[in-house]
Amino acid sequence: MRGSLIHPAPVLAPVPMILSIIALVIASLALVISWRSYLYATERDKQLDTRSAERDKQLDTRSVIVTCRLFEEQYAQIPNPNATNPAAGTHTLIEVSAVNNGHRPVEIRAVHFLTSTGRQCVGKPSRRSGDKLPKHIADGESANVFFRKDALDGAAAKDAGTITSVIVTDAESHTYEGNYPA
Repeated sequence: MRGSLIHPAPVLAPVPMILSIIALVIASLALVISWRSYLYATERDKQLDTRSAERDKQLDTRSVIVTCRLFEEQYAQIPNPNATNPAAGTHTLIEVSAVNNGHRPVEIRAVHFLTSTGRQCVGKPSRRSGDKLPKHIADGESANVFFRKDALDGAAAKDAGTITSVIVTDAESHTYEGNYPA
């Protein structure tokens, strides 16, 4: 045995180690991919929650659009047997329209007019036409109230001002403003 060499067996130990390293790398990549998917899903859920909250807020918000326009009304006075010439003519009316533009019902309680001096004046609605206040309006419905322009302008002139805008108030004391026609 003197001259015989013992050949060592081939070394196979590195192969299982290489396979375990490859398996560890694959598992790490899978973990990174699943973590990124989780983060993406979490961010997407946050965005959806934000959009949902904004939509819910919008659905819960009351919104009323207030407009004013001039309107001519013809009238004839009831004949007086003692009068020789019964009066007839036209009134210039202001039509205040409050349209529920939101998704919640609104109860319109009052209409006020703001003067250039910063004071509010209250006009007496015309008896002939328009809605009586308070009025409950649902989504898309409106409340229309008519006022005599000469009476409003006279009330504003007492303050040495002119009417600049109209303010509509609801049952929860929210105010909605519109421009007064010149």
